[in-house]
Amino acid sequence: MKDKYGQVDVLFNNAGVDNAAGRIHEYPVDVFDKIIGVDLRGTFLMTKFMLPLMMDAGGSIINTASFSGLAADLNRSGYNAAKGGVINFTRSTAIEYGRENIRANAISPGTIETPLVDKLTGTADDASGKAFRDNQKWVTPLGRLGTPEEVGKLVAFLASDDSSFITGESITIDGGVMAYTWPGEMLGDDSWKHSTK
Repeated sequence: MKDKYGQVDVLFNNAGVDNAAGRIHEYPVDVFDKIIGVDLRGTFLMTKFMLPLMMDAGGSIINTASFSGLAADLNRSGYNAAKGGVINFTRSTAIEYGRENIRANAISPGTIETPLVDKLTGTADDASGKAFRDNQKWVTPLGRLGTPEEVGKLVAFLASDDSSFITGESITIDGGVMAYTWPGEMLGDDSWKHSTK
């Protein structure tokens, strides 16, 4: 395969699907299998088949996990399991291939303005999408959703030599959501409404 494709320096595993599908005893097996298949098995397969193209000269692997792989969401056990698996799979890759100068890191985004968010919640122009975004602004210390460009800059950093001693990490990019254990006084504080767009 290397004769055909040559050296690979960077692999960014960024495919993913999500679905809120009920409590675990009601969760459809086919939905669970699809999410695990795309989010976790897909990451495994791409990594497995690209590693031989990186082993001579080293490289950087970046896997998209989620803050949902670090803590649980109601009715999304498939996604939680898949993204938690991506994080630990990333660690496995880091320790197994570090001596070949291959680094592996995961990024764990929070809620980012993407077509997937539009599909799951509604767009910023309809009522359900606006309500979702208002809730995210409230629960996020920075008071807004993230942008694809912000995530892209993190990926570019991890792909570059500027991150040459970083491996086996899951870097959260979520506007501060994972920094607290529960919203506490935020529950009754609506001052954020006056300080966010």
